[in-house]
Amino acid sequence: MKTLYLLRHAKSSWSDPTVEDHDRHLNERGRASGPVIGAYMRDRGYIPDFILCSSATRTLETLELVRPFLGSGIPTMVESGIYHVPAPNMLREVRRLPDTSARTLIIAHNPGLEDLIDMLARQPGAEHERAARAKVAGGFPTAALAVLVAPTATWSDVMPHECELADVVKPKELAQLED
Repeated sequence: MKTLYLLRHAKSSWSDPTVEDHDRHLNERGRASGPVIGAYMRDRGYIPDFILCSSATRTLETLELVRPFLGSGIPTMVESGIYHVPAPNMLREVRRLPDTSARTLIIAHNPGLEDLIDMLARQPGAEHERAARAKVAGGFPTAALAVLVAPTATWSDVMPHECELADVVKPKELAQLED
């Protein structure tokens, strides 16, 4: 079994129109939601043993906000090739992940991540899968996390529509729980 944690970067700032998209920083809301999603990952035991992160500034800042909740020493690869790519390209990157990793976190962008979830998730059978699928159908906002479990021993064997969509969480849901 392989587990894939897909995390969309936290909310970024549009305050300076002269900044290139790749170089945009997180805004205040993004800086607040990063630790919330990191704590959720820790509390659920969603601890990766490998991290693949887009090279965009906002993804790297998101990584730094969740990293304290995941533990130290997790091998991390920063990859420009997952910056705003479509789902088929993301699947190609998933299939190239090191098989020494059983649980990989990918921090990247939409619409690629949302489309990748749709591409990989099997038809929902269990109630939790139907609930998770419904959450993704409502959009995959910034700092949202999806957990997919692939019934395979190698990343190269991950196939469309064969993964269990085990969980989807959005930061606003977590904030509501804390109220």
